[in-house]
Amino acid sequence: MTEDKKTIKSRELQELAAYRNYLRSHPRLTYLFAELTDRCNLCCLHCGSSCGDGKGHNLDTALLLRTLNEIAQDFEPRTVMLCLTGGEPLLHPDFFAIAESIHSLGFPWGITTNGTLIDSDRAKAMAALGLESVTLSLDGTENTHDALRQVKGSFRKVIAAVEHLHTAGIKVQITSVIHSGNFHELQPLYELMCRLKVESWRVINIEPIGRALEHRELLLSDEKIIGLLNFIRA
Repeated sequence: MTEDKKTIKSRELQELAAYRNYLRSHPRLTYLFAELTDRCNLCCLHCGSSCGDGKGHNLDTALLLRTLNEIAQDFEPRTVMLCLTGGEPLLHPDFFAIAESIHSLGFPWGITTNGTLIDSDRAKAMAALGLESVTLSLDGTENTHDALRQVKGSFRKVIAAVEHLHTAGIKVQITSVIHSGNFHELQPLYELMCRLKVESWRVINIEPIGRALEHRELLLSDEKIIGLLNFIRA
């Protein structure tokens, strides 16, 4: 006799609880984010960290490299994925020195970026340093994306970045923040992702934090949140 759905769900929850208890007594470091800077060359209306092109702070390079060396001694570097984020991580003055150190220590690594600073040379340089994946931001068709990012031409730079990264052999993920101004563009966005042949498309709801709190008109209604979930399921 096959198990009913309630029994299966109960068993799965028990297995998950047991696994969580195991991790409490046998913790593992598998993913680590390093926010290199809160500076950014864009000024996105929805930015949760309120980053912009004004004066900001960079993560201390010596402190970061010392920390990475300690982690490499305490853990197996090949099992810890490092993600460099910002702000815009490529604005950190020591970005490539940090990347070189990460690579030499044996960590797999990726970056989360707005994509506007990635040209052919930078894509090749990052690939040579073992960069495995890049998460880019694309939040609508050209006019919609540029309006949200508040920099004209940013959409086309992201499209070019995808091409440069693919040429360099780097996997590309695209994140799209869905808000009231681009909700109607979900299908065109999906078709664009197919044409770009990205490895994955991460679709997320705008969060009411940071600069998004100043632009509450961008927040999705309950009806549109349900519509977004239905679109993802379909």
